[in-house]
Amino acid sequence: MKNKNKYRNNRSEKTVKRRLIRASKYNSERLFKKYNNTEEGYDAVMVEKMRRKYGENTISHQKEDSIIKRIFKSFINPFTLILISLAIISFVTDFVIASPAR
Repeated sequence: MKNKNKYRNNRSEKTVKRRLIRASKYNSERLFKKYNNTEEGYDAVMVEKMRRKYGENTISHQKEDSIIKRIFKSFINPFTLILISLAIISFVTDFVIASPAR
């Protein structure tokens, strides 16, 4: 599910970038016509309609990960798991299984 959302977000970011680049090449009259707007901006009625349709123009903040979680995420990957496994195997074969005479 996480990868699907990541793909969707990446795809929508690319779409937004394309639209912004295209819009940056338009002159102001063409932009106002395309978005049905004027230099003064949308009127109050249109703003209310857009808020009902698209929602409030607010930024949502996610809860930040704790330091321990960030450290865990940065160090735990397939390579480090292999190294940890090899260290455990080495310890077991050298100290636990090895004969006491050695």
